[in-house]
Amino acid sequence: MLFNSILLLNKTYFGCYMVMKIPNLYFHFITCFFILYTANTMAQTGTYRLNTPSGAWCNIAITQNKQIITGEVFAWWNDAGDRVGSFEGNGKVQGNKCVLINTDHADCKIQLNFNKTNLHAIFNDCMSTNLPEDFSGRYRKINNHIPGTYTVAVNKAHFYKTAKLGLSLKAYLLKGDKVNIDLENIADANRVFINYKNALGKISSGYISWADLKPYR
Repeated sequence: MLFNSILLLNKTYFGCYMVMKIPNLYFHFITCFFILYTANTMAQTGTYRLNTPSGAWCNIAITQNKQIITGEVFAWWNDAGDRVGSFEGNGKVQGNKCVLINTDHADCKIQLNFNKTNLHAIFNDCMSTNLPEDFSGRYRKINNHIPGTYTVAVNKAHFYKTAKLGLSLKAYLLKGDKVNIDLENIADANRVFINYKNALGKISSGYISWADLKPYR
């Protein structure tokens, strides 16, 4: 009787498969198989938000491409001057951590520590971009969407007055219409605020359901 074993082992799973050979016959059976998912990073593409006790808030949009993360940050100070902060940078993922840097703001470094559904951000020397350490903390994930250009994916995408449930407005967009979504307008998991200007120059504003949109390719 002869046993041949095959061991499968990589970063995402572990398993073993055994073949028992008897003259003229093969018996195949699985002796064990364990999924041990250990991705190199817990980073997840999407938008994350921190609300501070003072009423200020900050959004961080994350896009991951293999081991490289691109991050965009927008913060609103909630002060009399309507001061805001912004930053864009890139970094390489190491484990569940990444440091965003930008050569135009060499002193500013934003450390991101990821877990399954949230991230913890630490702002270091970022006052040149109006992003003090007050915006450090745990960010909850709003959704999997990021800023950019989207197209309407349904026949009619109605505007709503608020992000909450309610009656739609008369204004709507048609399938194929393109809209630009800014980071500061991403605040809700289900709807996003949009300013849309048509070919005649008329502007329609309101909330549109994320389900009615798809990324523009």
